[in-house]
Amino acid sequence: MYNFFKLEDYGLDFNVSQRDFTRLDFKGRESETYRLSTPTDFNVTLADVRNGKPLFADDYAGDITTTGTISPTSSASGVIEVSSDSDWFKFSANDGDHIQVSLTASTQLYLSLYDNTGTRIFTHYGGGYSPEFFITPEYTGDFFLSVSGGYYSTPDINYTLDMSLVGDDYAGDTTTSGTITPGSSVNGLLEFPYDQDWFAITANAGDIYRIEVTNPSPPDYYINVYLYDALGNAIAPQSYYNSANRVFIVENPGTYFAAIANQTASTNFNYAYTLELTQIFDDYTDDISTTGTLSLGGTASGTIDWYGDSDWLAIDLVAGEAVHITLTGAGRLGYITPSSGGDLGYIQTTPSGQHLYIAAPTSGTYFVRVNTQSFGASNTYSLSAETITDDYLSSTATTGVLTLGSQVTANIDYGYDQDWFAFSATAGETVFFEAGYTDGNPGPARVGIYDGNGNLLVEQTDYQPTDGLIYTFATAGTYYISLQGARGDHTSTRTNTLIALGDIFTGTSLSDT
Repeated sequence: MYNFFKLEDYGLDFNVSQRDFTRLDFKGRESETYRLSTPTDFNVTLADVRNGKPLFADDYAGDITTTGTISPTSSASGVIEVSSDSDWFKFSANDGDHIQVSLTASTQLYLSLYDNTGTRIFTHYGGGYSPEFFITPEYTGDFFLSVSGGYYSTPDINYTLDMSLVGDDYAGDTTTSGTITPGSSVNGLLEFPYDQDWFAITANAGDIYRIEVTNPSPPDYYINVYLYDALGNAIAPQSYYNSANRVFIVENPGTYFAAIANQTASTNFNYAYTLELTQIFDDYTDDISTTGTLSLGGTASGTIDWYGDSDWLAIDLVAGEAVHITLTGAGRLGYITPSSGGDLGYIQTTPSGQHLYIAAPTSGTYFVRVNTQSFGASNTYSLSAETITDDYLSSTATTGVLTLGSQVTANIDYGYDQDWFAFSATAGETVFFEAGYTDGNPGPARVGIYDGNGNLLVEQTDYQPTDGLIYTFATAGTYYISLQGARGDHTSTRTNTLIALGDIFTGTSLSDT
């Protein structure tokens, strides 16, 4: 059987019940009539309430009239006499103070903060028997702390309320006394939740800096590094490896601030850290102004200087010349870029490295890009470039010729290799072009048709070897038929076969053989 109390007023806006207890404490309103319900086999004693004051002795009032006081450097003790009791303590604080408040009791109590008018700012329900929080007042004046019982609190709970001022080693704004110079480090503490320590940096235009937090203690707490300009405006970093490792490139000379931020509301404090500022000297820029060069038949080396770094190296290529570029070591090989912009080439990754194949559409200077893959202990890389012996060029300079009813073969010299063949067509002529491998193994290949200036007219959209391509030539002239291998297809032992058949023919197609 449950021990059960139920208390109601006749206005039906007050209703409280309690199970499994033999005592029910409440604070009623003056001049109100209440109804108390209990099981019929219980004796009930109801204490009187006079002028709104309970008969039990209450050590501190539960409003701004309280006599309880405390300071940010002291403690106070009290008793929660009944579950509905609330003890208030007045204290004075200054704008910007960092105050830690903690409560110790034998059972769970609640800790609340009120402003000088008695308006609640927040309540810490917490867990366990020792709720605590930090206060950073936004104005100088009076506040109130409230210690209150819970719904299931037992009577006469003793507690101790403690307040302490927490120091801040560095301010979290442009008034900070903290400074750091390239090549140096500084130690600090994050003393309270969401604490920020700012450090001034004097920088020149074009400087590149890595700002990194090392040796955090404890090692797993969540920390961020932010950047601000001289006015305190946030700056986005150029790259970051993680939240505590940022890189930024200075666009304008002046003073900047690195901010170390505690990103948790944890009441643990005095998180230690080391801030390091390193100036980075980039070996190659990531644009056409780079000093990096790579020549055919030669090699070049470089360094991924930070997570997010990209190095460009210039290489001179001849139109239609097939080139194989290999990257080993750190970094990720990007597409090749002509001076006018754009992405060219085909990339293949093998156990021996990363490979890029290209047949330059026009003669000129191109730029090989090496991007960040990961950032580890070894960040150096090596590039090499070699000319590929290509049986047929992928341009109008090709020596390949295809005639109606004939068949040609060509090697797949590198991934996505294209071999072009000149073809003379008459106006209105419809021709069926078909491609396939000649080594008896299945494999994709596709056909494309270009006009006399090398502009693409049409190409197969898939790599099926027996689909073929049918095209009607609107005007007479010389066209170019391309035979293209698949990505990653690079072996001289495999050849494509291309055949051109007219609208009426008696021979067999490749798919019939």
